Parts: sequence; C-alpha cells; structure tokens
Amino acid sequence: MSGQATWLQVIEIIVLADIGVYASHRAFHAIPALWRFHAIHHGIEELDWMVAFRAHPVDQIITKAVSLLPVFFLGFSSEAIAVYFIIATGHALLLHANVRMNFGPLKWLIATPQFHHWHHADQRDAYDKNFASHLAIIDALFGTFHIPGSKMPEKYGVDEPIPTDYIGQHGYPFVRGGQQGQNTADAIVRPATET
Repeated sequence: MSGQATWLQVIEIIVLADIGVYASHRAFHAIPALWRFHAIHHGIEELDWMVAFRAHPVDQIITKAVSLLPVFFLGFSSEAIAVYFIIATGHALLLHANVRMNFGPLKWLIATPQFHHWHHADQRDAYDKNFASHLAIIDALFGTFHIPGSKMPEKYGVDEPIPTDYIGQHGYPFVRGGQQGQNTADAIVRPATET
C-alpha cells in the first residue's frame, strides 16, 4: 500500500477507517454496556467543537482499534497516516461545531455538521442514525442516514443525567443506577415493531 501515491492512500484510509468507525459506533449505540461509555460523548445539551474531545478512554480505544488497526496492518505509509490524522481531527472539530453550513448534494457523500448534529439529537426520529465520521454515504448505504430537510435538531443530550466533572464521567460507565443506557441503546434493544 505504501507504494501508492500519498493522496490515494489518504482516500483509501478515509474509506477503510470510516467503515470501522461506522461499525464500532453503531455497536456503541446498540449494546447497553458499551453505550454507557459512549453516553459521555452524547451527554451534552449544546453542541460545540469542544464536544469532539469529550469521550471516555474506553470508547476511544475501541473505536480507534477497530478503525485503524487494518490501516496499520495493510502497511499504509507514515505520511499518508499523518495526513489522515490531520484531516480527521479537523473534520471532527467541524462536525461538532455550532455552525450551519449548506453542503447541498454533497451531504449524501460526506459527513457535515448538520449530519452529525442529527446524530447527537435527543429526538426519537434521530435515534440510531448518522454513525459515519467522514462519509455519509456509508449511512445512506446501510439505511441509517437522517437529515430532515434543512432543519437542525431542537435539543441534544441523553435522557439520563451524565456527570459534568472529569472523574464522574470516567466512573459513570462502572456505576449502576438510573436507566440502563440511553434512548438509542434502548431503542435498538426494543423489538422493531415497537414505536
């Protein structure tokens, strides 16, 4: 792989890594034990660029392992991986930023702030949607794409209170109490016929 042009390697890494992100991200929403780690990221009521850095280490380790181990095993060049990390970091900041940008028909191809804001929405119609971090087309292919016109979500967050302090957030997944998971994890566990 490292013998290819760097720009081509970067594109391949974006596709490969985002398939891994999609799979792990969907699992974090579907499995209640994993949801408790991911709920830290979703436990905000206002979305801004700082939310990109609010994540439990277990969430980050699993997601990075699933999405990036194939990249390393396939032998992509260090330069291509470095460029990917710069793009991925910048894109994560943009996705979580409190901005309204019209991407037109590109919204079906790449993840946009509107796309990701709907992922964070605490609204029933948005649960279990928009899992990809770079390529919205992955969600379109798997039937999890959700952008209702030009609207933005009315509210963000989760149904269960998430601690706001650093220690509380890191301990939250290990403490029993309150609901066992959030709206999205519970929605996946319920039978598909339930509304």
